[in-house]
Amino acid sequence: MVLAMALLFVALGLIFDHWPAPDGGLLFFLAIPLLGAIVNVSRQRRHPEWVRVSDAGIELANGDAPIFIRWTNVASASVRGRPLFATLDIVPADLTQVTSPAPHGTVPALHQLPGGTGFRIQVSHLLPGPRALNRALSLHQS
Repeated sequence: MVLAMALLFVALGLIFDHWPAPDGGLLFFLAIPLLGAIVNVSRQRRHPEWVRVSDAGIELANGDAPIFIRWTNVASASVRGRPLFATLDIVPADLTQVTSPAPHGTVPALHQLPGGTGFRIQVSHLLPGPRALNRALSLHQS
């Protein structure tokens, strides 16, 4: 957003051949997106979200402690939503078989999903992205 505002400022200066002096109003419109970016980055550092798909199962974290779900225990796993708001919904067949290496950390919260009780992780900002995650899920679920 900050980059977009700076590009808009430069484009308007080039179009109208007039460069306004930066005042409080311009700095306010640049400061708000910058503040939002700083808050988002600090939140991501405190509570990292990640998903790892392997031949053994799915490992995911939405906080301090990751959880691991074996493929034999996955009732359903799908990426839902548009790319900007994509979420990964995983419903284990048996919640007692979900393991965590750090039992005292913050594990992902349980949600009531269409297939039952499971885990929901926001994956729109993860790399390589929701489409690659969906391909990996379809490869391992077939």
